[in-house]
Amino acid sequence: MKLQITRAIGLSKLSPRWVKVICLRLIKNDIECSLNALLVKIDESELSTEQLKAFKECVERINLARGKGMQA
Repeated sequence: MKLQITRAIGLSKLSPRWVKVICLRLIKNDIECSLNALLVKIDESELSTEQLKAFKECVERINLARGKGMQA
């Protein structure tokens, strides 16, 4: 429900930019919390080597997109 309201306000042509920025940050934080909760539940010892490699690549791409990855 909160996501639907935030999306409706954030996508409205009549909403000022600062409201859209707040809505975007709320959605980003909600996605980050959900993703962190999902990643905590993953047991790496149960994954095959291919799955583990793909998982680590995905985590690295997510961290780079969030600006928390290593800067080369």
